[in-house]
Amino acid sequence: MVAVADGRAATSIVEAQPVAAVLTHCFMPEPDGFDLVLTLLRATPRPRLIALTEGDRFVAADALAMADRLGVDRVLAKPYTHEAVLGALEAVLR
Repeated sequence: MVAVADGRAATSIVEAQPVAAVLTHCFMPEPDGFDLVLTLLRATPRPRLIALTEGDRFVAADALAMADRLGVDRVLAKPYTHEAVLGALEAVLR
């Protein structure tokens, strides 16, 4: 498992080595999670994608709906539990 500060670092890692899954926050910096998803959807092999977000329920719902339309494999809105994150990872890696 690798944690990075922004989308640019995540893209560099995926370009350097195959990864099984990426958890991305919709509103992370440089580029945001939506742009990162668009980039990773073209990666070969394509990692499984889980989009995370927070904020009021309307912002979170809109962000997760957009991520779902872009083609992520799972979406999670805060508050979520460790079990929910692990369950999402297990589901996308099956």
